[in-house]
Amino acid sequence: MHEEFSDWVFESSEAKVWVICGSQNRDRYKTIKRGRLIGFRIYLDQVNVPVSIELDNHGSSVRRIIVYSYHPECLVRQNAFAVGLMLDSAWNVAGALTGFDFEPVYFRQFRRNPRPTTLSETIRDCYAESTGEEPRPFKLLSNAVH
Repeated sequence: MHEEFSDWVFESSEAKVWVICGSQNRDRYKTIKRGRLIGFRIYLDQVNVPVSIELDNHGSSVRRIIVYSYHPECLVRQNAFAVGLMLDSAWNVAGALTGFDFEPVYFRQFRRNPRPTTLSETIRDCYAESTGEEPRPFKLLSNAVH
């Protein structure tokens, strides 16, 4: 379902600047548009932001510019500051190309602490950051009905 929707968006969108988030979306797009993409990198905020220019079917004019980025979900799974830096840089490149103003350090502000080692630590940290409160302890019941 996700691939069908993505394919439809890739073919029908008239947007001239895209931000494609996530490696699966990036790889699928590059496969579909093989031979029509010119790739390069823009250096911004100590990050090499991957960018492609998509040519039209004849290869004679630019159809759109694509900026590639991590999926925002990576903020929870990886070093949030490094991921945030990449996300901010990608969106700032897209903003500069389109004239939209984005908060230049929006994603960088999330979870500057080192990556938690367990899922429960991740959940605890995300709860504390979103609510400003420490979560109360809880325990999972092994005989819970699923």
